[in-house]
Amino acid sequence: VGLYVPGGSAPLVSSVLMLAIPAKLAGVKRVVMVSPPAADGGLDPRILAAAYLCGVDEIYAVGGAQAIGALAYGTASIDKVMKIFGPGNIYVAEAKAQVASAQGGPAIDLPAGPSEVMVLADAQADAGFVAADLLAQAEHDPLAQCLCVCSSEDLARRIMAQIEAQLPALSRQDIARASLAHGRILISGKRAQMIDIANQYAPEHLIVQLQNPDDIVEEIHNAGSIFLGPWAPESVGDYASGPNHTLPTYGAARAYSGVGVEGFVKYISVQSLSAQGLQALAPSVETLAMMEGLDAHKKAVSLRLNRRPS
Repeated sequence: VGLYVPGGSAPLVSSVLMLAIPAKLAGVKRVVMVSPPAADGGLDPRILAAAYLCGVDEIYAVGGAQAIGALAYGTASIDKVMKIFGPGNIYVAEAKAQVASAQGGPAIDLPAGPSEVMVLADAQADAGFVAADLLAQAEHDPLAQCLCVCSSEDLARRIMAQIEAQLPALSRQDIARASLAHGRILISGKRAQMIDIANQYAPEHLIVQLQNPDDIVEEIHNAGSIFLGPWAPESVGDYASGPNHTLPTYGAARAYSGVGVEGFVKYISVQSLSAQGLQALAPSVETLAMMEGLDAHKKAVSLRLNRRPS
């Protein structure tokens, strides 16, 4: 398998762990990692150390859509892989989609582009916590999507004030500001409408800072990962709470789950029947074969039944 680890503006050591550990647990024989090189052409030593500790077999300093192409089709120095995992920018996400749709191309884990967060907040929410969670996603990428659905205009104004108060202390404030420029705060006084908006948007990360947040979990059908209450920031999900942080974006949470060990495993069904077992299943097989007009399917069973041991 191929693992794409973003690294253009930050050494995402956690992405190495989130991809390589399940690959190794699944018993993948060849794990190849690609990541964008630094200005000197090498990789950040923290990325290399994480890859070493996780037992990654091959490491290449190449990033972007060209890295996906190399993994998909192979080059003079990189042998192609059967499946590609990992998040990336819009170009990486599009490259993964294109190679996966090509005949004979590799499989991919899921659509995982620039990061997303949606926060649901009501009167009991701490405006500072909400602002901090929005900024934690905004600092990822200028194209990261940061949305908040809150219960009143007053809360919206307090959240915006907290964002402005916290921004100057961030080392990546320019990236965060660019992301927030196309973010939105929506106002809804109805809890059911908030939940409906979340389900329609299907965010990568959904933070629920509502009264009795546990009560709505069963009503959330579309989200990559859910964070309940004031003490569950999305940052914990990125690093330490347990679930994988490689999650579907662009609404793909309607159909995809996050990366797990099962994504690195494929299953093969095996069937073995005795003559008696075939006789027991024959009526179902023959009936369905006749219904579908597939005579040879039926005959493959009846021929055997006529020759079975007495």
